[in-house]
Amino acid sequence: MSLSKANKQYVNVLQQVKYEFLSNTIYQQRAFQQIKHEIHDLLASQYDAADIGVYAFDISATTPSDYFIYINPAIEKLTGYTREELQRHGARLVLSRFKAEELPRIIEFHNDYFRKIYSLPHEEALSLRYYIRNSFCRKDGTWLEVQGSGQPLSMLSDHLPQLLFCTLQLISNDFVYIGSPQHLIEQITLPESTIVNTEKLDDSDTVHSIINSSIQAHVEELAQHVFSPNEEYHWQYREALRFMKTLLTQCSTLSPTEVKICFLMHKHIASMKIVEILGLSMRTFENHRSRIRKKLGLQKHTSLSAFMIGLKMG
Repeated sequence: MSLSKANKQYVNVLQQVKYEFLSNTIYQQRAFQQIKHEIHDLLASQYDAADIGVYAFDISATTPSDYFIYINPAIEKLTGYTREELQRHGARLVLSRFKAEELPRIIEFHNDYFRKIYSLPHEEALSLRYYIRNSFCRKDGTWLEVQGSGQPLSMLSDHLPQLLFCTLQLISNDFVYIGSPQHLIEQITLPESTIVNTEKLDDSDTVHSIINSSIQAHVEELAQHVFSPNEEYHWQYREALRFMKTLLTQCSTLSPTEVKICFLMHKHIASMKIVEILGLSMRTFENHRSRIRKKLGLQKHTSLSAFMIGLKMG
């Protein structure tokens, strides 16, 4: 298998463990940025002085520079790369330093690990460690035989890992398991998008996805304009959340304003009223409509309003 093909397969594995509908959106990124530096500082205080390599990364990261959350100084000595280089290039650099013939095994190993986590209760999943050996090419071109361990720090809505805490050591050394900072991470006030949450709305309908607080704020903001006083608020609120989930599943790159526009269209609100509600100029509104159409890949003959009104919710 070629290195590029193996890299692509591995990236596909990473894609499988992203949020069900929020992995690539501005909402998830904003929520995670709130705690990223706090987690980094916490890990730095614990592991900057460690003799073995320690790092943490975000599987759901959508850009290379967001992949690593923390890298300790020992990683620099081990790999020959500076932390700045690793941070800038993320998983792409790491994957390029494995032997091509080893990548299929590494991919299958991670697939098996994710499957095991999926089958376990939450607390057991957080404590499930892995151990793996592989080759790594240092910056100077020399090859090292390394061994590593890892375990989740937080989980995604589909009961798959998001943040992973890992060690990297030479095989020539006695392998050292260091304590997980999970108990410390739990002290951080995590935003909803990084906490496993199963919200049961009634006996026949369970929502298995996390609704980010940013989206909830959109619903609250728009509720007075679209919710009927003659209908139970709870049911209207659930419908709004479902609509946004379905919309973001189809197109995860919509901005908050675009999501609001789509939701108001879904509720049969006329364009002039939408402009008034959101405080937009008509020109800005039309620009948003154009971007929404492009992101959704709608044909010219397809009405955006009709599409939103007819969008079937999952």
